Amino acid sequence: GNIYLGNSRYQFRDRFHFKHCYHCQMVGHISPDCPDKDKPAVCMFCMKSHRSNTCPVKEDTSKHSCVRCLASKHGKEAENYKTHNSGDLKCPVFEREITRLKENTEFMSKNVM
Repeated sequence: GNIYLGNSRYQFRDRFHFKHCYHCQMVGHISPDCPDKDKPAVCMFCMKSHRSNTCPVKEDTSKHSCVRCLASKHGKEAENYKTHNSGDLKCPVFEREITRLKENTEFMSKNVM
């Protein structure tokens, strides 16, 4: 969409960014701040101890697993951790985080009359 401020037009997209660690695959922090950075990296695709870009099953979606869902305290998410990988936009943990961000984002300025 577009936003008009004064005589200027600015393009924008609805997109929410949240911190996602590419070392442990968890949300809430980034790799340099990872509390597990002294441990081996966790693969985004298969949850094994190797970098995601070297994963031998990266293309075989039937072997993907989601470390975020497995670690989740929400029963259904933990049960379904083998249905997708940690980078999947349909990951229930990812969807829950996006919903939380939307609910905590003020879309309208209080200065608008």
